[in-house]
Amino acid sequence: MHFRRLLQLLKTELGKQQKLAELLESEREAVVKMDAAEIQEINNRKEKLLAEFNELEQSRNAALASAMSSRSGEPPVTFDALVNLCGDFDVKRDLRKVGRQIKELSKELKLKNDENAEILRHSASVVASTISIIRSATTPSSLPTYGSRGKLSGAPERGAGKSSYGGLRREI
Repeated sequence: MHFRRLLQLLKTELGKQQKLAELLESEREAVVKMDAAEIQEINNRKEKLLAEFNELEQSRNAALASAMSSRSGEPPVTFDALVNLCGDFDVKRDLRKVGRQIKELSKELKLKNDENAEILRHSASVVASTISIIRSATTPSSLPTYGSRGKLSGAPERGAGKSSYGGLRREI
């Protein structure tokens, strides 16, 4: 009975991980589009899902404790060792299958999360650079610029009819 409950909890966890994978994919698309409202909505949904994961983890830990209480001696230290305690062949097979799926999906989730974090860091860098460019464009500069008539304005005045070359002045 304890193993059936554990199997049901693991199936529920797998379903929630699949939802998280979908959210991470949506998050990636929203970050690439730089859609702040969509990113916020996805983060809200991720927070809710993570709260559900925490509740599920407590239930899973209780089911694990119940499953291990039927065994005297040392508790199993691995998932496979725990599964080997199950007497029902079908439940044992399903536990192994779901365990493998959770393990594979967990790796995929970590990879997607790391990729999204890298995209977010890159996007933040692009935004910071853009803000810096905008600020420098709105800050008065002492550098010469071309005016509306195509003439250089803000440049130091040179003597009329004289040019300087290599530090030597020469009359034209």
